[in-house]
Amino acid sequence: MAEAKAYADKKKTEYHSDLVVDLPKLAKFLTWFPKRKFSLNHDELNQAAYKVLPEEQFPVIAQFLQGSTFDTKAAMREFYLKSSRLFALYLRPIVLTVPFVFYKEKNEVIALIDLIKKHYGSGKGPSTLILPQALKDAISRTQLAYLKKGSSEEQVDPHLFECFVYHKMYRRLDKGLLCCNESVSHCDINHDLISDGLVDDVEKIALEFGYPKIPNYCDQRLDDALLMLDTTWDKTTKRINHRENTGFSIKETKTGGQDWRLDYDSKTPLEDAFFSTLPQVEIPDLMLYMGERINMWSSFTHI
Repeated sequence: MAEAKAYADKKKTEYHSDLVVDLPKLAKFLTWFPKRKFSLNHDELNQAAYKVLPEEQFPVIAQFLQGSTFDTKAAMREFYLKSSRLFALYLRPIVLTVPFVFYKEKNEVIALIDLIKKHYGSGKGPSTLILPQALKDAISRTQLAYLKKGSSEEQVDPHLFECFVYHKMYRRLDKGLLCCNESVSHCDINHDLISDGLVDDVEKIALEFGYPKIPNYCDQRLDDALLMLDTTWDKTTKRINHRENTGFSIKETKTGGQDWRLDYDSKTPLEDAFFSTLPQVEIPDLMLYMGERINMWSSFTHI
């Protein structure tokens, strides 16, 4: 994808460079044409005209004058067509082998993957790949136009279609929507969780194993824990509001609200001359600063 973008950027630069060179030729052509020799036959006229403005630049300049801009997607399509062998060698075997799943049922990306698996898994070549009408209808007209080599083509190009599928897979893998349950880092979280059916049958299962009170104990324990949390929260808030918690300093703001801060346990002034010159900072801010300085966060993996 990065190489395709670089290729398109290079083509765009060349496109604009050619326009800068050939637009003066258009002015020269427009000046020459009314004053041409009228005795020239058709072939002689073409030769003389194309000497002034090359034939291949006529459609480019015409599109520019009509307001058309450089088609970046078309340039990337050209690159993908040139790179189709790399996709076949390095990406297709992965798709054929790895059991990909989507986080929910009936998604078009799985249907696209299954089509590639079924076609190439049976030993068929790209020339015989025909996109079913149902899958073709699911692709937007804008995207569908770039899956064909030219506007006059009826069928989707198999190499461009294959690249289109890999693009979709990449975006969904990156978002955690497309998964592989045999993978550690790309496993669907639901694959590791107990099913809802087992949770609903917890009393029946506990009874079968001879522990009928386990569900009740769990429910009671959660209720007790929540009650203790609510009670502690209310008690703590009440003590702060009544100035009973000496660890908090509360003062009224100019707007009529309240501002608070935590007091340090010790009010003893720092004797050390070095530390007495340093500003006091919060521990989380210090950790964030040091973590960035020593690149600590790269050692962690998000759950």
